[in-house]
Amino acid sequence: ILFQAATDVEIESVDTTDRFVEIQERWKSGWIGSEEFTRELMLISTDSKVLGGLLDHIEEESEMVSQIELRGRIMMLKEELIPFDGPVKRNLIDVARGEREVGNVYIAASKSGMVLATIEGSTYWREAYVWDQESLSGGISLDEAITRTASLYPIAYNPEVSRQTGIMGKGRGYQIEIGFDSGSLIAYLDGGTKNVFYEIQERKLGITGLGSRDSRTIGSLDGGTMKVAVARSFVGGPLKVEVHDMDTGNSIASKMLIGTSREEEINRGGTWILAPPENTKIVFKREDGEVLEIQILPIPINEVKNEN
Repeated sequence: ILFQAATDVEIESVDTTDRFVEIQERWKSGWIGSEEFTRELMLISTDSKVLGGLLDHIEEESEMVSQIELRGRIMMLKEELIPFDGPVKRNLIDVARGEREVGNVYIAASKSGMVLATIEGSTYWREAYVWDQESLSGGISLDEAITRTASLYPIAYNPEVSRQTGIMGKGRGYQIEIGFDSGSLIAYLDGGTKNVFYEIQERKLGITGLGSRDSRTIGSLDGGTMKVAVARSFVGGPLKVEVHDMDTGNSIASKMLIGTSREEEINRGGTWILAPPENTKIVFKREDGEVLEIQILPIPINEVKNEN
């Protein structure tokens, strides 16, 4: 019965993987929009969580029968489910429930990979998955994994930057965990390609470093003015938007319309938002009714890839 249960989960896992690949292709080709793509990802993530729970149960039951050894097979099946779960995908459930808008989830996909991101409270989460770097084969030792990690993450892995680092065997590859002051990183190193195929980044927004600053000023019809400052972080990362009263220099609250439907509240002191994936018109409206319209020109999103 346990062998058959494991086989059933394996069949369902293959179906889940096929659906994952299919919706990627449909979204990239324009056959489905972001809302449907998000909904399908949520369903796949939910199914993956159920399959993972079944594998945990099968593993517990098999350990009570000495003649049955399913640990290796279960470990391989769990590996195949790794890309289907994560903090951003779990937030997609909130989208399906109507508790979050699709605009609160950043989606970018290319022929080589996919990036998902979201802001939850004061934390920025980012998931990146590279299709062709997951071989699910072995062939790399722990020493090689440590050397490869230091090569892939020279800054994060530096002991002067990281507070905690762990590299542990995860089936036929390795799970890398790095903690630092501004957040954490979890990456899965494939034993065959010797590259990371799935990565989860956590960044604390109050500590996240910012790069260049882009600001524009415009006068309103009644003679008043306000200034909007957009502080960029890293490619694909969040933006901090702050509105200032040009007469007093004070930071002020404002409503912001991104495109035609995505609304955000900008607080005094600024608010972190997800960067739009393309050039987007943004309209600001302050409490006294003054309106300011600017064009956000986001940093181009690079394709997700590994440098050999």
